[in-house]
Amino acid sequence: MNIEVVAAVIVRDTKVLLVRSKKNGACVTPGGRVEPGETHAAAVVREVREETGLTVTSVGKRLGMEQRGVFAVHFYLAEVAPGEPVAGDDAADAWWGYARESKDRVWALEGLVEHLRAQLAAAQPYVELHALRTGRVVSEVVLSVTPEEP
Repeated sequence: MNIEVVAAVIVRDTKVLLVRSKKNGACVTPGGRVEPGETHAAAVVREVREETGLTVTSVGKRLGMEQRGVFAVHFYLAEVAPGEPVAGDDAADAWWGYARESKDRVWALEGLVEHLRAQLAAAQPYVELHALRTGRVVSEVVLSVTPEEP
């Protein structure tokens, strides 16, 4: 029997929303068990609010699923209203950090790379203008705003 769990992948600028668990100190994306009768989307909204105090404005596509023993962890792309996270519920800390800080392999999820490419494509005129102003080639500008991964 699988226990359904959701995790919210929320990206702002070049950072992802992270929480540190009070239970085991793990650094993860916000999320938790799906309650009986609750949809995955409703669970994402509830868990993000409980763990970070932030309000989810949209729950997007499912990026993937990872089996962790009896837990089926479903990762969903989500967006939140402007604001800074404040740890609550079972989170010891909440912050905008880099994916490499998380034990969740959020950057490896199917769909997330495509989402980030679409965001970059939407920002391309800005990136090219910035490159023209600074005299740098576009790939250098993109690399300078992308966090390094180990």
